[in-house]
Formats: sequence, C-alpha cells, structure tokens
Amino acid sequence: MDQTTVDNKTISEAVKPGSHLNANKTVLIFLILNFFSIASLIYFSYYSSKIIILKAADNILLAAAYSGAAILGDEFHDSIKDASSVSEQRHHQNVVDLTKMADKLGVDCIYTMFEGNSGEIVMTSLSTTQKDINAKSYDKFFTTYKMPGEFVSKAFGGDKTHFEEVIDEYGYFRTVVIPMKSKEGKNYLAAADTLMSDINDHLNYVLIIFLSAGLIIFAISGSVFSYLIRKYNQAA
Repeated sequence: MDQTTVDNKTISEAVKPGSHLNANKTVLIFLILNFFSIASLIYFSYYSSKIIILKAADNILLAAAYSGAAILGDEFHDSIKDASSVSEQRHHQNVVDLTKMADKLGVDCIYTMFEGNSGEIVMTSLSTTQKDINAKSYDKFFTTYKMPGEFVSKAFGGDKTHFEEVIDEYGYFRTVVIPMKSKEGKNYLAAADTLMSDINDHLNYVLIIFLSAGLIIFAISGSVFSYLIRKYNQAA
C-alpha cells in the first residue's frame, strides 16, 4: 500500500464523522422549520374555521330571533303596557311555541324584550325546556332582565343588529339582538341565544383534528427526511 492510498483512507475516516454531524444539523434545522410551518398552518386553519363556525352560529341565531317575532305576530307588543297586559294562558302558549322553534333550530333560547315604564328591560316572551314547561317553572311575563348588557339598552329604537358574547343571570351565551317595531310602531327587541359551551366544544373538536393531523404530518415528514439523509450519507 503506497503513501497516497494511506493518506486518502485517513482523510476519508476523518471526514466521515464530520459528515454525520452535518446530517444531524440538517435534520434538526428541517424539523424546526417544519414545526413552525405546520404550527402556522394549524393556526390559520383554526382561525379560519372559527370564523366559519361563528358565522354559521350567528346565521342560525338570526333565523331563530326572526322566527320568534313572526310566531308572536306584529301586533303582539302593541297592547303591552305592564305585567297584566298578557294573560297567563297566552304567555304559556307563547312559551310552548317558542320552545318548539328553539328545539327545531337548535338554539338555547328565543325571546323578546321590552322597555318597562321605569326604563327597565323586561321579558315579554321566551322559550325554555320541556321540563320547565311541564313544571311551569319558566319566567313569568314581564320578568325583569336583571343583567342586560349595555348593547341591549342601546338597541332599542336603533336599526343595528347586535351579535355579542353575554354573561348574565342565565349563563354564558352567544346572543343576537334585533331592534324591531310592532304594527303600531312600538319598539321591542327580538333575540336568541346559544350556549358558548356548545360553540367552544365544536371549536375544541376542530382544534384537536388540526393538531392530530399536524402531529402526523410532522412525524412522517421528519422520519422521511431523516431516512433520506441517512441514505445519502451511506451512498456518499
């Protein structure tokens, strides 16, 4: 074996560990870039899905609120002056009818609101659960709404539909409030709620799907890239 052959062998052995080190760095860089790319994709996909889900929920709420007003009729609020303006039987029937509509559309509550003589916000109709209907444990006609958001008071007499997330004495909801006028021009509000927990459950499910898909893509792409680098080094 001549001196040239020995020198080439020595150089080859010296270079080989360095090549493996560069391969490890390459894989690490790829994994970092791949991680941030997939994370960004998950974020934007989830954000886009959230907008779509909220828009779909808002459209259902809008249909529910208008349906509730239609069930009551344009003239319903014309005769309302105080808590004695609507009989118990009529209120009960309204509760039954609105509950059927709420169940059909998949919302938590459909209701209407009116300004009382002292400026308080009162419930003039509402839906509930079948259990509460059977027990007659639902709110009475003209029950005061104790924790209305500021947007509720501002909505009276306006022309802007409001979509809000609301925390009140009934729970945490996604709410729509629509300014309406009775046949004789009295102002009232048509509204509908859906539980934020239902919307959040849907969003969490979507997020889990995106995270699972991202994890699978990250694992597969990282394994394939690492394998290709090893094969390249073996062939080099």
